[in-house]
Amino acid sequence: MTINSTNIKKTTGTCAKKCKIAAKTKQKGVFNGTTGQRIKAHRGKLGMTQQGLADKLHINRTALSLIETDKRPATLEQLKIFSKEFNVSINYLSCQTDSQASNTEYIEKSSLIEEERLSLVNDLFKKQAILYADEYLSKLSPESQEDLAIHIYKLLSPKGK
Repeated sequence: MTINSTNIKKTTGTCAKKCKIAAKTKQKGVFNGTTGQRIKAHRGKLGMTQQGLADKLHINRTALSLIETDKRPATLEQLKIFSKEFNVSINYLSCQTDSQASNTEYIEKSSLIEEERLSLVNDLFKKQAILYADEYLSKLSPESQEDLAIHIYKLLSPKGK
């Protein structure tokens, strides 16, 4: 699911209802804790006051209290700040998953995948360059091939030798 402000507004509202029911009934496989409860719990773990967290969000303490009691949904920007501050994913905060894996872990995994992809593309490019060079060199006369080899050797040799 792509995270955007529309999804967050829809999911935090319905999530709060579903999570409240799940928290009361203790249903297996259903998320425990509402968005507000999760935010409040993580704020408590960090020893932050409502005022301290509200200041980071640039909102007043009452607005944060409404978010923590699920009377007002958090905006996407607020969820991003909570996520960064608590080192958990936005999906976790908005009750999309019980996994608290942070966005940082996701970004790190994505970076590794991108590095592997770039490495594969680079290898493919090198192979194509070698094939092209072989094709080009085969069209040169033996003397031109020798001249080119000498020129390449000079370019690659340490200076002064």
